[in-house]
Amino acid sequence: MKSKTVQLLETLEDRPDPEVAEKAKRRVFSAAHKRCILEKADRCTESGEIGFFLCRQEL
Repeated sequence: MKSKTVQLLETLEDRPDPEVAEKAKRRVFSAAHKRCILEKADRCTESGEIGFFLCRQEL
């Protein structure tokens, strides 16, 4: 049976590296996707509807 210290060390070794990447990758959208988003946003008429739409699209 392993000691608690050995189990803890093994658990720590299995964890991913906590360091953040130096530079985040930017998302790339095609022109067709951008056009579609703008067309749908233009159809929004109510107050706050565009914000809700963009959140739903994860933008």
